[in-house]
Amino acid sequence: MSKQFRKAYIVEKGRLHIASEESLQKYAEEIVYILTGTEEVKDIAKALRSNFFEFNPDRDVIIPTGRVISSFLLGRIMRFIPAFYVGVYSDKTYNFTMIRSEH
Repeated sequence: MSKQFRKAYIVEKGRLHIASEESLQKYAEEIVYILTGTEEVKDIAKALRSNFFEFNPDRDVIIPTGRVISSFLLGRIMRFIPAFYVGVYSDKTYNFTMIRSEH
């Protein structure tokens, strides 16, 4: 059976509860952590760019977790993508929504 997403990109490792990661496996063929959670603030932008190059907005989903600065910098990168999916874990399940750019 094919899953809804090819990859789920979790913004920062260590910030996601095990139960929610297990739940995410139902929707994505592979789980990828963009950041390890140990990067210094000055290195986050570089790590985002280097660990996010295979992202496919039509087949992948972003799971926002971790430090605010990580999500802020990822948002700066994502502004160039016309539309992409975001997943939010709530009440022991994931809800997915498409975010569309106004550019």
